[in-house]
Amino acid sequence: MRVDDLKSFLAGRWHISRRISDHRTSVAGRFSGEAAFTTVGDGLRYDESGSLRLGTCRQQATRTYMYVFDSPRRADVWFDDGGYFHSLELVEGRWRVRHVCADDIYDGAFRVLGDDAWTAVWRVTGPRKGYVLRTRYCRLSGESRHPP
Repeated sequence: MRVDDLKSFLAGRWHISRRISDHRTSVAGRFSGEAAFTTVGDGLRYDESGSLRLGTCRQQATRTYMYVFDSPRRADVWFDDGGYFHSLELVEGRWRVRHVCADDIYDGAFRVLGDDAWTAVWRVTGPRKGYVLRTRYCRLSGESRHPP
């Protein structure tokens, strides 16, 4: 599925279901929660919160990004501390990206499943890292694809 207006596609609230597989420690985990893409200026702020279960650890977790749009089809994603993370374009329904952070490499693959669902898979490798995050986003019922 094509996404010609990325901001409209992402805007709103999403249910998140994430599987975590740490290959170095053989620990598996899950995250379940919500993400909200809210308009801030010309961009979107991404706020994620939910419950993380990783091995025997259970805790609440949050994450924030800023999406800055240089066209209707493309955004640059920034960490909340102002550092650049990656670009995102889903005009063909898929996107691959690589982020290098010191000795760690983050390979991301995004796929649109329909108007109300998409996935993100991150494979992370490095001297002390070796895990995969598989996330599915489903638009919460009642959320409009084109908010006011």
